[in-house]
Amino acid sequence: MVLMRAILQTLRDVTLGRGTEPLSLPVDWSAEDWRRFVDCARHHRVAPLLAHQIQRGALPSPPDLVGDLLQKELHATRLRHGAAQRALHEISEVFGRHGLPHVWLKGPPLANEAYDTPGLRAFDDLDLLIESDDAHAAGRALEKLGYAPVPKALPPWLVRRYHFHSQWTHGQTRQIVELHWRPSDAGALPRTRPPVSYLRDLTDIPAAMPVYLAVHLAKHAVARPLFTRYRPNPLLALHPWSGIRLIWLTDFQGLCTARGLSSTELANVAERWRCRAALEFTDYLLGTTSGGDTISLPRFSIHASLLRRFEKDLNEEMLPARAPWWLNAHPRTGFRPIRLLDPLLPEATR
Repeated sequence: MVLMRAILQTLRDVTLGRGTEPLSLPVDWSAEDWRRFVDCARHHRVAPLLAHQIQRGALPSPPDLVGDLLQKELHATRLRHGAAQRALHEISEVFGRHGLPHVWLKGPPLANEAYDTPGLRAFDDLDLLIESDDAHAAGRALEKLGYAPVPKALPPWLVRRYHFHSQWTHGQTRQIVELHWRPSDAGALPRTRPPVSYLRDLTDIPAAMPVYLAVHLAKHAVARPLFTRYRPNPLLALHPWSGIRLIWLTDFQGLCTARGLSSTELANVAERWRCRAALEFTDYLLGTTSGGDTISLPRFSIHASLLRRFEKDLNEEMLPARAPWWLNAHPRTGFRPIRLLDPLLPEATR
């Protein structure tokens, strides 16, 4: 069997491209190698995109069984996209009648703009940004449509004060909506003085949405500051335990291309939002996969030890079946215990 490094490198190349080089797939992989490739594509939510590339001839056809599995993923994603699009229109119509300004984050609008055809972008929920003062009214509007808030482990007032979104589920369709009064937490998106109207920026400034996507990616990344400071091979960030999904990089790349944005436009928004670190991290991950090894990382650091583990796993044939408990998100709060150690990261890298 081939090493996991080769699996992830191939997945990255055929998803993000390799400059002017034509896309290709290996011809000497075993059935087990292809199974691991499909598993990684599912984890990174790019299986529908690969199936579409095969359909239009941009990517050579893999073995029949692999192609069938990818096509099933594409079909299921298109069905979910259609259902989510209907829910989106219904919510937007009701919010419009109630005078609630809003903007959709990711989801169908992003898929429609950043990808060739609708239904290529897999997603689990709909993310909706509103003005902070409208949170109560927006919740009541969702309730009228049949949505109910998902109970949190923390009291609602504490969630409202220190978190940045609430989660709602439709009683019949089970569609999930995340109602944001802020795009992200203060760790990835520091508070500004004077406060920025993210809703206005995302509505009026074309570069704002890609910057939000960079913030979203940075928020989920484990040990992000060590990646940007010591520059190990960015392929390590595709390890399933890293918190990063490859689809978030294709979102950013596709939307920047669709809107014809320059690096200066992106940097201006990142400066305004005080999130240059998130944008730099995304640029780093999209760069060449050559990089330093983990030997240069701090010796006595849990985060550095984790990146060394990532490097070791990529040089194996199989990845561990499950992540350690301290890397897993709590099912109700979404909190990962390793985040308690973030203050130990050097201040200059955060």
